[in-house]
Amino acid sequence: MGGGIEFGYIDAATAEATGLAQLPVRVAHGEHRGTNNGYGIRHILASHGEELAKLDYGSVQDFIDETLSNYDAVYRSSTGRWMLVWKGEGQVRFHRILVIELHKVADCYCIITGWTREGYRRLKEDLIWQRP
Repeated sequence: MGGGIEFGYIDAATAEATGLAQLPVRVAHGEHRGTNNGYGIRHILASHGEELAKLDYGSVQDFIDETLSNYDAVYRSSTGRWMLVWKGEGQVRFHRILVIELHKVADCYCIITGWTREGYRRLKEDLIWQRP
């Protein structure tokens, strides 16, 4: 899973504010094993491809690239993973969410999954940082 495609990185400001390490963020082709079970591009496509298509994303990679380029909040999930969220205050109707975790061997974060959520719906996870 650590040898995937690099799409971005956790920058110094985010690392300092959140406790995340300043490392690249990668995604693997992945595997989809069913609902809430899998990782990477294959899992995102199988679980959330239809909703991404409705927002005119041509691919999972386009969604990942845009979300990593624009995320403006970081949440800590109950599973111990991190969520990079593009809330786009007033700019987007849907939050874009990527779930990442530190790879056990490689020096990187791996994208586990990603999806969208209507902007009016509150995120239940713990907000750790929001871009000023």
